[in-house]
Amino acid sequence: MNMVKQALNCCFCRLRKARRAAGLACYLLAVYAPTSFSDELEIVPLSFGRFVIGDNNSVSTLTIRHDGRRQSSTNKMYPLETGTAGEYFLSNLPPFTPLIINVTGQDLSTNGFGERLLISNITHNQVTTDSNGEGTLFVGATLSTSGNGTPYVSAVFDSIISIDISF
Repeated sequence: MNMVKQALNCCFCRLRKARRAAGLACYLLAVYAPTSFSDELEIVPLSFGRFVIGDNNSVSTLTIRHDGRRQSSTNKMYPLETGTAGEYFLSNLPPFTPLIINVTGQDLSTNGFGERLLISNITHNQVTTDSNGEGTLFVGATLSTSGNGTPYVSAVFDSIISIDISF
């Protein structure tokens, strides 16, 4: 079994004041950093777009779907700009091979300090390589606030999402 490891960094989230209330306005995107045995090309990074968190008194979520369907949010998380699913072109793999893909993520933090944004429900499409040993992987996820009432600080939030591919 051949193992391929991908690392994606989620970053660039800043606290800004909304016109009427303080909130968290964020751009969260996955930056491609490959370490693998196959060739990969990031076509579109996973991005949660730009959004505001009105308050953190209840858990709020923002979901980016891997299949391109409409983005959704709940409670006090208000999208300002639409996010996008991550799209990654995989090549140099055996032809006509179903890939076993496992995607895991870590919560987003500001260098380990302050409230974390939680990443969960990471989803992806099933990929079988074509006659050239190539395929396209789409990745989506849900971002959540803690809901414990603690406000988010103005800072850059970082995380790593790992994509393990075997066949």
